Amino acid sequence: MVPLTAMSPLQFPSTTDIVFVDTLHSSATIGPDCWGRIRAQPINVSIYLHLEQSYLDISGQTDNVLDTVNYGRLTKVISTLLDTPRSEDDPYSIDSLILAIGKQAFELSDADGVEEVRIVLGIPKMILLASNFSIEATVSRMDPSVLTSKRVLVHDLVVPVVIGVNGHERRERQRVVVNIIFYEGVGPKSPVDYQKLIRDLFKVR
Repeated sequence: MVPLTAMSPLQFPSTTDIVFVDTLHSSATIGPDCWGRIRAQPINVSIYLHLEQSYLDISGQTDNVLDTVNYGRLTKVISTLLDTPRSEDDPYSIDSLILAIGKQAFELSDADGVEEVRIVLGIPKMILLASNFSIEATVSRMDPSVLTSKRVLVHDLVVPVVIGVNGHERRERQRVVVNIIFYEGVGPKSPVDYQKLIRDLFKVR
């Protein structure tokens, strides 16, 4: 499986430092789970702050952590955001949760030093026969109200498939494991129903 952090160097600044918080575990009401129920489900979040070149020079010279991003405070504020309950009548959408996390990240860091925030959101109960469902998106300080890039990965989707032309091969289905990556366009658009999309792929199969 290709790790989500292995993105093309063309998509993110390749010569800057990154401060990141890796894998905060929580739960959120973020749409239906794999059984179609609207209720809180497990999520995990990683936040990557892509910094301007030379941003960390001051903290390197002063040897003072206060001269750089306060990642401890960032962790606490994002954890509080994730743990704050939302009603079933007003759940987060995936994009709105990502934008809320990005907004907090910019507010708690030196906005002039952070070029963009990359958020990796994992929702393991989204797709029934997949080991995980995750979204990686970026938010730019130029306009933190919109996503500048977004890709969706369905991890280790198990599909029973008839493979082969011989009689004994066509009597039994074989277990095929597939990883699928979707690259979404940016800008206003209707949300993609990935649960329906995966169900339709099974029908095609």
